[in-house]
Amino acid sequence: MRHFLITLALALATALATPLAPAQKPDVPTPVISGALDGQCIILLPQKGHEKLLQERQENILEQWNNLITRKHYEKAKALAEEALRENPDSGACYAMLGGALESLGNLDGAIQHYTQTIAHGERSKGWVYCRRGIVYTAKQEWTRATADFTEAIAIDPTNLLPYVQRALAHQGGGDMGSARKDLDIAVRACPDGPDLQEALGYAYYHLGDDDKALGYYTKAIQNGDNRPSAVINRGFIYATRRVWALAISDYTEAIRLDPNQPDCYRYRGYAYLARRQYAEARADYEQACKRGGDDAAAYLLTELLVRLSAAGYLASGPVKSDTSPRPTAIFPADKQGEVLTHLVPHEIPDPIPYANRKPAGYPITVTFGRYNFIEDVQTKLTDAAGQEVECWVSSPQQPANEEYAERQHNTVCLIAKAPLCPATKYTVLVTARVNGKPWSREWSFTTVRDRSPSLYEAADQAHFAEWILAAVNRERVVAGLNKVVLDALSRGCFKHARYLATNIGRPEVEGLKAHEEDDKLSNATKEGRKAGLNAVIAIRDNPGYCAEGWMATLYHRIPLLDPKLKRVGIGFAKRGEGEWGWVEVMDVGNGKE
Repeated sequence: MRHFLITLALALATALATPLAPAQKPDVPTPVISGALDGQCIILLPQKGHEKLLQERQENILEQWNNLITRKHYEKAKALAEEALRENPDSGACYAMLGGALESLGNLDGAIQHYTQTIAHGERSKGWVYCRRGIVYTAKQEWTRATADFTEAIAIDPTNLLPYVQRALAHQGGGDMGSARKDLDIAVRACPDGPDLQEALGYAYYHLGDDDKALGYYTKAIQNGDNRPSAVINRGFIYATRRVWALAISDYTEAIRLDPNQPDCYRYRGYAYLARRQYAEARADYEQACKRGGDDAAAYLLTELLVRLSAAGYLASGPVKSDTSPRPTAIFPADKQGEVLTHLVPHEIPDPIPYANRKPAGYPITVTFGRYNFIEDVQTKLTDAAGQEVECWVSSPQQPANEEYAERQHNTVCLIAKAPLCPATKYTVLVTARVNGKPWSREWSFTTVRDRSPSLYEAADQAHFAEWILAAVNRERVVAGLNKVVLDALSRGCFKHARYLATNIGRPEVEGLKAHEEDDKLSNATKEGRKAGLNAVIAIRDNPGYCAEGWMATLYHRIPLLDPKLKRVGIGFAKRGEGEWGWVEVMDVGNGKE
């Protein structure tokens, strides 16, 4: 689905001329941008009024041409540029206008030819033309030529950050990820406060596979700049790929408000509505997209609609999804479960209660539905043995606990009491909602632990750590009505990642969610360890035997442990260095799904 992403690289050319130095060179004309949400083209030409480049006649033509491009009248813009070039065959600006029109029309070879002529005829504006031509080479996947053009643009004007970002994309396309990240680091170190550069960084990080950074930069661009439909729709696209439909629809709706005539916005939102089984809304959006996209778009959208409905089981020829049942896949704590812990484990990353001033809180109560269900209008109530209601923080797919990491909550409703639960107390939970448009409710009870018994696990008996952790996880899965999981060779990667973390904890490269990755420059980094880390739950405890109950006393770490599709796990652990507190435990819960 990534190929639907709007090609922001073609929509941000010189707006990204954020200087490393205080100001641009005064003798370089300020560029003009015209772009389209569909990412077909960005036009980059010197502004009118630069006497050495354009005569008065050319200024008027340039203004007309920019207006045509802005209104997406590309054929008329091409005809105007051709007429101007016949009158002024030595004008670099006229070659640039024709190159821009051809690029808009998808004639990339013609665009390259005329940008090359612009370079030959326009000494003072070579830098931006190299950048423009490099972007076209990138679209043609000619990575070496694209990289060479961006390098030339950097040499001409090192203060312009755009070529660094674009060269990073060319490096990424050519498989040189190290050079790509170096170029992005240069742009980031320049303190990119401008929304244009932030938006470009979001696009670049997305294509480097770092969705979290991409979301962060898109959000900054939206907050710092007015009327940025491309940033809004690209952020919505990332939410959609993560199946966070409520946030995706919110962004698509905002993009439509900013540009109501753009068919892609309606199509993307229609797809999100379709995924949530809101068929009336999906149909309305597809109809709007057809009105704005012509007959070809109508045929495509009708086909897409039929395919999706069939896959969802609403047409006779289509299979029914296995996880669209309104019955939850897991409720935890389960009905009549005893010995339930009283506290939320503090300092979980991501934070499930980021807005709370006081972090001591109750044990999480969760209801998880299959991924294709649409959950709305959630209401909850937690009462103690005396019938007194317990005040809770409540989150749901529509109102996630932490919006920055909404995709990690999946289709889970969560209650967290605002104070630790009382020991040896029976609690009753009531959750109501609309699931796939129909009313759903469930009431159940559980009892908290009477006291905390001494540890059954001795640190000297390391041979049994993995068995204890596996047994503890399987106990909780059985209580939740799920199958047991088995331990297999995935453990090898877990041990490697645990060793990597035990060696490097305290370094900024492993802070927060970066603990799931591995930096090749640090000790004990391995590909197998990184693969395990990216799909793992991680803990640092004084006793590895308690890591499972710690994970279950969280929100984001509990959810993957109770995944009904999980069949195999890996478990690894490593003791921190001499004089350091605790053990690192790593459990791979992502590579063993079926």
